[in-house]
Amino acid sequence: ELKAQEVSLLKERVGRTEAAALERKLAESEAEHKAAEAKTSEAKAAGEAARQRAKDLAGQEALLRAAREDQLKALDKRVKDAKKESKDASTKASALEKKLKLLALELAKLLDEASSGEGSVAAAEEE
Repeated sequence: ELKAQEVSLLKERVGRTEAAALERKLAESEAEHKAAEAKTSEAKAAGEAARQRAKDLAGQEALLRAAREDQLKALDKRVKDAKKESKDASTKASALEKKLKLLALELAKLLDEASSGEGSVAAAEEE
């Protein structure tokens, strides 16, 4: 009977030791689970931050693209205006050149008439 009690006590002790070991394993598993959940939460937060950053960058890219398009349009307008001004200036220069030629011809004609007139006046004085 003493032996049976010893066996019973040993079984009880082994059972408590096994239960304690299982409780330790359970506690370790729960701690690992909590650590994994924390890492998951961190990863989710990092993912959300990355998505928000990508969204912000896309918005900035759209603004930059629109600003660049506006700059290109303004530059195109300036080029067209400059071409028009150049064409207008060229047209005015051509008109002024024609007027200058006409005035030169008129001056030459007047000088020719004046020199012919001087010859007539000198001939009339001689008579």
